[in-house]
Amino acid sequence: MKKLIINIGITLIFSIVFFQGSILASEEYELVDEWGGTGSEEGKFLEPMGLAIDKEGNLYVSDPTGNHRIQKFTSDGDFITKWGGPGSGDGEFGSPWGIDVDNEGNVYVADMWNARIQKFTSAGDFITKWSTEVEGIWLYFNPRGLAVDNTGNGNTLAL
Repeated sequence: MKKLIINIGITLIFSIVFFQGSILASEEYELVDEWGGTGSEEGKFLEPMGLAIDKEGNLYVSDPTGNHRIQKFTSDGDFITKWGGPGSGDGEFGSPWGIDVDNEGNVYVADMWNARIQKFTSAGDFITKWSTEVEGIWLYFNPRGLAVDNTGNGNTLAL
Protein backbone atom coordinates (compact mmCIF):
# COMPACT_ATOMS: atom_id res chain seq x y z
CA MET A 1 0.00 0.00 0.00
CA LYS A 2 2.81 2.44 0.82
CA LYS A 3 4.39 1.84 -2.58
CA LEU A 4 1.11 2.53 -4.36
CA ILE A 5 0.57 5.81 -2.49
CA ILE A 6 4.14 6.94 -3.16
CA ASN A 7 3.89 6.01 -6.85
CA ILE A 8 0.65 7.94 -7.19
CA GLY A 9 2.30 10.92 -5.47
CA ILE A 10 5.35 10.75 -7.73
CA THR A 11 3.18 10.46 -10.83
CA LEU A 12 1.12 13.46 -9.75
CA ILE A 13 4.23 15.51 -8.99
CA PHE A 14 5.77 14.51 -12.33
CA SER A 15 2.58 15.61 -14.08
CA ILE A 16 2.51 18.93 -12.27
CA VAL A 17 6.19 19.69 -12.87
CA PHE A 18 6.50 18.61 -16.49
CA PHE A 19 3.03 19.18 -17.88
CA GLN A 20 1.86 22.32 -16.10
CA GLY A 21 -1.34 23.59 -17.63
CA SER A 22 -1.52 20.77 -20.14
CA ILE A 23 -4.81 19.31 -18.92
CA LEU A 24 -7.14 19.70 -21.84
CA ALA A 25 -10.12 21.96 -21.26
CA SER A 26 -13.57 20.81 -22.23
CA GLU A 27 -16.17 22.99 -23.86
CA GLU A 28 -18.40 22.10 -20.90
CA TYR A 29 -16.37 24.36 -18.57
CA GLU A 30 -16.20 28.12 -18.45
CA LEU A 31 -13.48 30.21 -16.78
CA VAL A 32 -15.19 32.17 -14.04
CA ASP A 33 -12.32 34.27 -12.68
CA GLU A 34 -8.56 34.44 -12.51
CA TRP A 35 -6.00 36.49 -10.65
CA GLY A 36 -2.31 36.68 -10.05
CA GLY A 37 0.27 37.09 -12.78
CA THR A 38 3.99 36.57 -12.82
CA GLY A 39 6.13 38.32 -10.24
CA SER A 40 7.14 38.70 -6.61
CA GLU A 41 4.67 41.40 -5.64
CA GLU A 42 1.70 40.67 -3.38
CA GLY A 43 -0.81 38.50 -5.23
CA LYS A 44 1.64 37.41 -7.94
CA PHE A 45 3.51 34.14 -8.38
CA LEU A 46 6.67 32.77 -9.93
CA GLU A 47 5.49 29.14 -9.82
CA PRO A 48 2.27 28.46 -7.91
CA MET A 49 2.37 24.82 -6.82
CA GLY A 50 -0.03 23.92 -3.99
CA LEU A 51 -3.54 25.05 -3.16
CA ALA A 52 -5.65 24.60 -0.01
CA ILE A 53 -9.02 26.01 1.01
CA ASP A 54 -10.10 26.63 4.61
CA LYS A 55 -13.62 26.42 6.10
CA GLU A 56 -14.22 30.13 5.37
CA GLY A 57 -13.36 29.63 1.70
CA ASN A 58 -9.99 31.40 1.84
CA LEU A 59 -7.34 30.06 -0.53
CA TYR A 60 -3.72 29.36 0.39
CA VAL A 61 -1.22 29.08 -2.45
CA SER A 62 2.37 27.84 -2.18
CA ASP A 63 4.89 29.55 -4.47
CA PRO A 64 8.15 27.56 -4.16
CA THR A 65 10.45 28.79 -6.90
CA GLY A 66 12.09 32.13 -6.21
CA ASN A 67 9.42 33.49 -3.87
CA HIS A 68 9.54 30.64 -1.29
CA ARG A 69 6.30 31.77 0.30
CA ILE A 70 2.63 31.13 1.06
CA GLN A 71 -0.04 33.64 0.04
CA LYS A 72 -3.59 33.79 1.37
CA PHE A 73 -6.56 35.10 -0.63
CA THR A 74 -10.31 35.48 -0.18
CA SER A 75 -12.51 33.26 -2.34
CA ASP A 76 -12.86 36.29 -4.67
CA GLY A 77 -9.08 36.46 -5.13
CA ASP A 78 -8.42 39.46 -2.91
CA PHE A 79 -4.98 39.32 -1.29
CA ILE A 80 -5.02 38.88 2.52
CA THR A 81 -1.47 38.12 3.64
CA LYS A 82 1.76 36.30 2.82
CA TRP A 83 4.54 34.65 4.79
CA GLY A 84 7.81 32.87 4.33
CA GLY A 85 10.90 33.62 2.29
CA PRO A 86 14.04 31.65 1.43
CA GLY A 87 15.92 29.95 4.26
CA SER A 88 15.87 27.13 6.77
CA GLY A 89 14.73 28.95 9.91
CA ASP A 90 11.29 28.70 11.46
CA GLY A 91 8.77 30.19 9.04
CA GLU A 92 11.24 30.15 6.12
CA PHE A 93 11.12 27.71 3.23
CA GLY A 94 13.54 25.75 1.08
CA SER A 95 10.70 25.13 -1.36
CA PRO A 96 7.09 25.05 -0.11
CA TRP A 97 5.11 22.59 -2.25
CA GLY A 98 2.22 20.77 -0.61
CA ILE A 99 -0.20 22.65 1.59
CA ASP A 100 -3.33 21.78 3.57
CA VAL A 101 -5.54 23.27 6.31
CA ASP A 102 -7.02 21.46 9.32
CA ASN A 103 -10.45 22.00 10.90
CA GLU A 104 -9.01 24.56 13.33
CA GLY A 105 -7.61 26.66 10.47
CA ASN A 106 -3.96 25.69 11.01
CA VAL A 107 -1.92 25.57 7.81
CA TYR A 108 0.53 22.72 7.11
CA VAL A 109 3.27 23.17 4.50
CA ALA A 110 5.55 20.53 2.98
CA ASP A 111 8.92 22.32 2.92
CA MET A 112 10.65 20.16 0.31
CA TRP A 113 14.33 21.14 0.38
CA ASN A 114 14.37 21.55 4.16
CA ALA A 115 12.88 18.02 4.48
CA ARG A 116 10.19 19.01 6.96
CA ILE A 117 6.56 19.93 7.55
CA GLN A 118 5.83 23.32 9.12
CA LYS A 119 2.61 24.28 10.88
CA PHE A 120 1.25 27.84 10.98
CA THR A 121 -1.79 29.75 12.18
CA SER A 122 -4.16 30.97 9.47
CA ALA A 123 -2.42 34.36 9.77
CA GLY A 124 0.97 32.79 9.00
CA ASP A 125 2.42 32.71 12.50
CA PHE A 126 4.82 29.77 12.96
CA ILE A 127 3.60 27.10 15.43
CA THR A 128 5.90 24.08 15.06
CA LYS A 129 7.76 21.84 12.62
CA TRP A 130 8.43 18.14 12.10
CA SER A 131 11.21 16.25 10.42
CA THR A 132 11.95 12.50 10.48
CA GLU A 133 9.47 10.45 12.55
CA VAL A 134 7.30 12.19 15.12
CA GLU A 135 4.31 10.54 16.83
CA GLY A 136 3.66 8.11 13.99
CA ILE A 137 4.18 10.63 11.20
CA TRP A 138 7.01 9.52 8.94
CA LEU A 139 8.49 12.18 6.68
CA TYR A 140 10.39 10.84 3.75
CA PHE A 141 13.22 12.86 2.26
CA ASN A 142 12.00 16.05 0.57
CA PRO A 143 8.22 15.92 1.17
CA ARG A 144 6.32 17.42 -1.74
CA GLY A 145 2.71 16.80 -0.78
CA LEU A 146 0.67 16.34 2.34
CA ALA A 147 -2.88 15.82 3.50
CA VAL A 148 -4.42 16.51 6.88
CA ASP A 149 -6.95 14.06 8.30
CA ASN A 150 -9.87 16.28 9.32
CA THR A 151 -11.88 13.43 10.87
CA GLY A 152 -10.48 14.18 14.33
CA ASN A 153 -7.72 11.56 14.33
CA GLY A 154 -4.98 14.20 14.14
CA ASN A 155 -3.01 12.41 11.42
CA THR A 156 -0.94 14.03 8.68
CA LEU A 157 0.34 12.16 5.64
CA ALA A 158 3.42 13.51 3.87
CA LEU A 159 4.59 12.29 0.45
